[in-house]
Amino acid sequence: MTLQVGCFKWRPAPGYRSKFEGAYVNVLRNMVRRHLHIPHEFFCITDDPTGIDQDIRVIPLWDEFSTLKSPHVSPTGTVQPSCYRRLPMYGETGRRLIGERFWVLDMDVVILNDVTPLVDIPDDFKIWGDTAKGTPYNGSMQLMTACARRQVYETFDPVESPKRGRALGYIGSDQAWIGA
Repeated sequence: MTLQVGCFKWRPAPGYRSKFEGAYVNVLRNMVRRHLHIPHEFFCITDDPTGIDQDIRVIPLWDEFSTLKSPHVSPTGTVQPSCYRRLPMYGETGRRLIGERFWVLDMDVVILNDVTPLVDIPDDFKIWGDTAKGTPYNGSMQLMTACARRQVYETFDPVESPKRGRALGYIGSDQAWIGA
C-alpha cells in the first residue's frame, strides 16, 4: 500500500501573522521525498493551490468548521486561528479524499534524517504528543489508517467540544479536542 503524505494549507484569518505560500508545500514535499524511503504520494488539502508543484495532488479544502474560531487567546489577547478544519480527515472524508493510510504534517516541520521508522509501523494511529503543558497532543504530525479514530470527528460538537478542551486546561483547537 502506498502511504499518502501531505499537509493542509488554507488562507489565513485576517490579522494572523502566518501566511504559508505554495512554495512551503513544495519544500515539505522535497524533504519528505529525500527522507522517506517507502512508497508514498504527496498531497495538499487547500483552498489556494497557487504555487504548488504539479506533481503534488491537490485536494480541495472542505468548508466544514471554516468559521469556527479557536477558544485559545494568545498572551496579547489575539484569538488564535483554528485547526478544527482538519477534523473531517478523521471520518469518511479522510478515507474518500486522502486514502486508506496517511501521514499529515504541518508545513513548519523540518525533516533532516530518515523518517521511515516513524511511519513504517502497523499502528492504526500515531500522533506527536506531550509537547508542552496544556497540549497532550500536537496536531503537527499525525499518522493514521482511515477512520481509525473516527469518533474525534463524529462526536465533535462545535459549541460544547471546544468548551470541554478548555475546561481541561488544554490549548489549541483540534489538538485540545483530540486530548479531551
